[in-house]
Amino acid sequence: MSDQPALRPRPSGFDVWEGIVSRWIDGDDSLPEPFDCWRRSYPGRGAGAVDTAAIPEPYLGDPSSAIAVVLALNPGRVYPRFQHRGGVFEAEVREMGSYAAWAATWAFVRPPWTDEIPAVQHTLSRLAFIGRWYDEPNLPIARMLAVELYPWHSTRLTAALRPDPGIVQEFIWEPIAASGARDVFAFGSDWFPLLTNHLGLAVVDRLGAGGRDYGPRAKTRSVMVAEAPSGVRVVAMKHSGSAGPPASDETLRLRDAINGR
Repeated sequence: MSDQPALRPRPSGFDVWEGIVSRWIDGDDSLPEPFDCWRRSYPGRGAGAVDTAAIPEPYLGDPSSAIAVVLALNPGRVYPRFQHRGGVFEAEVREMGSYAAWAATWAFVRPPWTDEIPAVQHTLSRLAFIGRWYDEPNLPIARMLAVELYPWHSTRLTAALRPDPGIVQEFIWEPIAASGARDVFAFGSDWFPLLTNHLGLAVVDRLGAGGRDYGPRAKTRSVMVAEAPSGVRVVAMKHSGSAGPPASDETLRLRDAINGR
């Protein structure tokens, strides 16, 4: 398979973030609706408080070239020199002309971030997983898109994330569906109640613990396949002691079981 991505028109659902990030760059912490409702849906305090001085990071990657999406809960800890106003990332967004252009460069796996802070292993492990899933061991990062359920930073999560399902449908599921990405992956136990109980996705398959056997290495691994109203397929997985992806051989068995091979 070629490493050159086939470009598609950028989904308009992601373009809305240009205005939100521009407001932040201008020093305006206020948000238009429904984004203010979205930000207020998480009531974290202390180490879990939202850092409004940090750049919102709704997605990383280029939606027009991604073949798969990885969901994340929120962008997590802030590194002020990079992510606060006046920092490295704000300067890069200004220089590149848009949030979309900046997001497509995957700032967390390149300099100057990697000159001071190790490349984010969370990102690299998920890229390796997607490469195994599609039999492309050298899959370029341009083929992966990361999307945050809650795009604002906090050092920790000290309360449940409960964004309005309608907001998630409009600004996450629909843009992902429009992008043409083949699969969406979510790792960790938090996603199971979020996807089904709160966001109302329909479960279409269960594998591993509590479902069909596919030969998992970790006997506690549970996999849920769900569908959003937009038709997006989400593969969520968890197992005791880790929120990371499965190993190479298990990934292939899981893929084949889900795809009916």
